Amino acid sequence: RGREPYLAAHNMLLAHALAAARLRKMQAARPTDQRALISLGVHADWREALSGSEADADAAQRSMAFTLGWMAAPLYTGAYPPAMRAALGDALPSFTAEQAALLRNSSDFFALQHYSTLMVSRPNATFPPLPETSFYAAEGVRWHSTRGARKNSLGWDIAPFGLYKLLKHIDETYQPRGGIVITESGFPSRGDDAAPHEATRDTARVCYLKRYLQAVHRAMEEGVPVRGYF
Repeated sequence: RGREPYLAAHNMLLAHALAAARLRKMQAARPTDQRALISLGVHADWREALSGSEADADAAQRSMAFTLGWMAAPLYTGAYPPAMRAALGDALPSFTAEQAALLRNSSDFFALQHYSTLMVSRPNATFPPLPETSFYAAEGVRWHSTRGARKNSLGWDIAPFGLYKLLKHIDETYQPRGGIVITESGFPSRGDDAAPHEATRDTARVCYLKRYLQAVHRAMEEGVPVRGYF
């Protein structure tokens, strides 16, 4: 674990901000309905506190800062989440005032990539922290499988409630103009080794999509501006 991943992400954010500014300048003379829209895909799982304790709630919030806030906070506030700054110190780069101004609202909509949900707790004697060799150790939390969730072929938990909570959280935290578009989601298959008669019985994927679409619909019924699900 080093500074390089944070530098790479930092430069990617700056490249997006500069590209967005350039695009908007180029098409400023066009009618509004003929202008291209720009965004930056933010990958985020939902992190659910393992228990009702304050310690686990804090751990879940800190984990969300790393999984969602790392990219989303700079795009909407011009700065990294305080929890990341506290955990990483100088390993996390900083934005100048000019860069922060370019970043804020540089996306025309919130582009969300989402697949799964994890339970999170504060580490203790029973649940030790993630190994120091893990890139995610800086979160200072312990991950757990989602209670009652089935897993897909990659071992990721299938938990539609997590998408519902994530959409609500994004809307409440960032109020993204242009709403939210789920640009990446889905159900990984077992690959090309399935026999044709097995591949056509895709009931697991049908069930996944139905349940996740129900979660999206629930969020929309409560006012979350979801504009698309791809």
